[in-house]
Amino acid sequence: MRQSPKVTNITRRAFLGTVSAAAAGAVLTGTARPVRAAAQPKYRFKLAHHLQLTHPVEIMSQKFAEGVAKATNGEVEIKVFGAGQIGGLKDNAEGVRLGTLDFSGSDCAQIGLFHARANIISLPFLFRDFPHYLAVAQGPVGKALAAEILEKTSIRILSYWPAGFRIMACRSKPIRSAADMKGLKIRIPEVPIYVETMRALGANATPMPWGEVYTALQTGVVDAIEVPSDTIYNGKMYEVSKYLSRTYHIFTDCNLIVSEKVYQTLPANIQQVLYKVAKEVFWDWGAPEAERLDKAGWDSLVKAGMQGIEPDRESFRTAVKPVWDKFISQTNTGDWIKAITETKA
Repeated sequence: MRQSPKVTNITRRAFLGTVSAAAAGAVLTGTARPVRAAAQPKYRFKLAHHLQLTHPVEIMSQKFAEGVAKATNGEVEIKVFGAGQIGGLKDNAEGVRLGTLDFSGSDCAQIGLFHARANIISLPFLFRDFPHYLAVAQGPVGKALAAEILEKTSIRILSYWPAGFRIMACRSKPIRSAADMKGLKIRIPEVPIYVETMRALGANATPMPWGEVYTALQTGVVDAIEVPSDTIYNGKMYEVSKYLSRTYHIFTDCNLIVSEKVYQTLPANIQQVLYKVAKEVFWDWGAPEAERLDKAGWDSLVKAGMQGIEPDRESFRTAVKPVWDKFISQTNTGDWIKAITETKA
């Protein structure tokens, strides 16, 4: 909790878009009671993420801050620090876990550094499409996963967010099948399950913070990257890579998380506001927007001059099967995986 004894006037950024108010999400719901008007912010928080200031996570973070301020009559002020101003993805997730950072956007793969079962969301070829992910996140597995993450890590997921399917961007050659991955120097997040996946494909996995990726591609430190299409576009990676391959090998989430240490300092009505606004922004507005951007990002990259390729995905699925086997044996998640694969959407 951040409390301030004196008045500070903050000029907030304006940005486009409206937020729908449907009740949806993967974790707790609740209708917030009105809170009393505040002459000044009583609670001051920081929300940090690692992505560009043009990325949807920045837009949603600002919307969330605005929505919470409005719903609490200015009693809660959340200041957003994007583009790695406070730290990278790993640093921010660790900060929320320890309570040194209040809010962040983080995928379950990063949380998996602290609790291995959270990596389940990042298993290669686990999700068939966006509706499948949405159904799982809103269903029993999504709720159980959020509860387990909270218990084991003190990270509370306010809302899941489907960042989209990861694809390959390569500077040196087209990727048409798993065989083309052999020996490829590919940047990945600093997460073991990504390392395992790329090793299974025969690639040379190179963990690297996102802020270093453009230069690494430009100078040939890495040959390729794998992230969702809109992230490639927002990062202007089309300037330093030529080939695009729609592998859809991993589905990425980037969830709004809050430190449990911070959350428990708040009164119940403000806790409810956090959940309500998080769902309105990251789920009701954010999930449809992410699905739209999945296609729009690809189209924008091809229009920018990249060569788009539809690869042999079955060759990738076959190559990464050992990743599933190892993960299930190490984490005892076979029941969750069965439930996910059987989920209809």
